Amino acid sequence: MSVLEDRYRSVLRLLPPSYRAVWEDEMVATFLDSTRTDDVEEAEHRAYCGRPSRAEVASVAGLAVRLRLGGVDAPPRSFAWGEAVRLVALVGLLVHAVTATMGVSQELWIAGWLAWPPVPGEVLALAESGPSGLWDIGWSLTAPVWVAAFLALVLGHRRAAKMLAGLALAPVAIAAMVSTANLALGRPPMTSLMLTMWVDLLISALVVLALAAFHGDAPAVRPRPWLVAYAVGLVLAPVPGLVFLMQVIRDLMLLDRPGVWSVALVAAGLVHLGGPAVGRVGRAPGWSLALALLAAPVLALRIVSLLDYALSDAVGVYPVTMAIGVVETVAVIAVGVPLAVLAAQTVRGLPSAAPSPAASQTPAP
Repeated sequence: MSVLEDRYRSVLRLLPPSYRAVWEDEMVATFLDSTRTDDVEEAEHRAYCGRPSRAEVASVAGLAVRLRLGGVDAPPRSFAWGEAVRLVALVGLLVHAVTATMGVSQELWIAGWLAWPPVPGEVLALAESGPSGLWDIGWSLTAPVWVAAFLALVLGHRRAAKMLAGLALAPVAIAAMVSTANLALGRPPMTSLMLTMWVDLLISALVVLALAAFHGDAPAVRPRPWLVAYAVGLVLAPVPGLVFLMQVIRDLMLLDRPGVWSVALVAAGLVHLGGPAVGRVGRAPGWSLALALLAAPVLALRIVSLLDYALSDAVGVYPVTMAIGVVETVAVIAVGVPLAVLAAQTVRGLPSAAPSPAASQTPAP
C-alpha cells in the first residue's frame, strides 16, 4: 500500500463503517486512477508524497454528512440522527429569531418609538451606560439577519438560510474577539460577562454548523408548526424581558436569559419524558435525541453565566438570580440525564444499516 493510498483511506474513515465495507476499495481505486501518470518519476513522487486534494476531502466530508445525518431514504438510525441535528438547527434559529425580534423591539421602546408602556428612568440610565460602538453596530446588523435565516430555512430556501446564518454569526464573532482583545490590553470590554459571551458564540456556531444536516436528501420542513412557534415565542418572550427592563429594584430579578432557556428546556423535557404516561402516542426518536443534545449547551450557558456573575460584582446585584440559577442548574441536570439515557436507548433500538420504509414516511420536523 502506497502512502497516497493510505492517506485516501484515512480520509474515507469519515464515512460510516457499513458504507466503507462496501465501497471503500472501489472509491480508493477511483481516486488513485485520477492520479495516474505515464511519467515514472512523477508517479513515484505522487505515491509517496501525494495527498488528497481539498476538493476530494470536501467531497468525502459532504458524503459523510449525508450518510451520518441521513435523509428520507437513510437507515432508521442515521435518519434519527439527521432529524435530531435538523431539529437542533431549527430550534437554535428559532431562539435567535425570537431573541433578535424582541431585542429590536426593546431598543425601539427605549428609544421612544413605542409609546407604551412608559420607559422607567432607571432603564434609560441602564441603556445609556451599556455597551456602544461596535457592539451596537454588530447587534443592529445581526438581529434582522437571524430572523431572515430562520424564515428562509422554514420556507425551504436552505442555501439562503445557510448563507444568512453564517453572515449573522460574523458580527457576534467579531464583537467577542474585540471585547477579548480590549480586556487583554487593559481596556474596558464590551460586557462584563465575557465567558457567557464566548459560550453564546460557540452555541451560535454549532447551530450554524448543524444546518449542514439540511442536505439534498433531507425531508422538507413543515413551515406551519415553526411559524406558529415563532409567533408564540414573540408573545411569551416579552414577559421576562419586560420584567428585567422595567424593574426598579434590580436585585429582585427572577429570570435572566440563561434562566429562560433553562426553564424552557426543563418544560420541554418533562413533556417529552412524561408523554406516554399521559396517553401520548410514543416519542419521536428525533426529538429524544434533539432534546438530549440541546440540554448540554443550555446547561453550559447556565453554569458559565453563574460563574460570570461570581467573577464580577453582579453577585451583590443579582442575589436572587444566583440562587434561582443554582436551582435551574440542578433541574436541567435532573431532566438532561434521563433525556440522554432515553436518547441512547432510542439509538440502540434502531437498525443501523438496512433502510426502512417507515423512515421515509417519518414526518419532517
